[in-house]
Amino acid sequence: MRRGRKPVLTLSEKLAVGGECACIRQALTDQQTATTKYRTRPYLRDVRKIQSELAAVPLASRGSRVYRDAVRQASSDITEIFSDVETQPIRVRRPYGKRTEILDAAIKWCVTTYSKPISRRRAQDCWDAFSAVMKRLEREPI
Repeated sequence: MRRGRKPVLTLSEKLAVGGECACIRQALTDQQTATTKYRTRPYLRDVRKIQSELAAVPLASRGSRVYRDAVRQASSDITEIFSDVETQPIRVRRPYGKRTEILDAAIKWCVTTYSKPISRRRAQDCWDAFSAVMKRLEREPI
């Protein structure tokens, strides 16, 4: 028999708030990293254009010799585009000093979604629970 206060959030709500924290953190990480700069480079637009032209070919005609020749040509074009580009690793930096901003945004999300105000400590508990569940799921085989 449980005694004490009723939990403010159900388990699914708790995991949803934690997931929102993770999403906000990922968005802040993407803003701070070179990933966004990398995605907007002009040579990547050319590569995406070539890839989209190949993807537009109907599935029924993808077995033809003409399509295979087009794939070889596209592959060589992409290789040529990347041979002219100096590649550098993308550094992913954590959004340091943004924890309270992330928690406040998650609290605001929780209030608008579930109409339940929570504290920063409870939001941090939700984030920790979500992270623990995700780590456990990554370790377990499917």
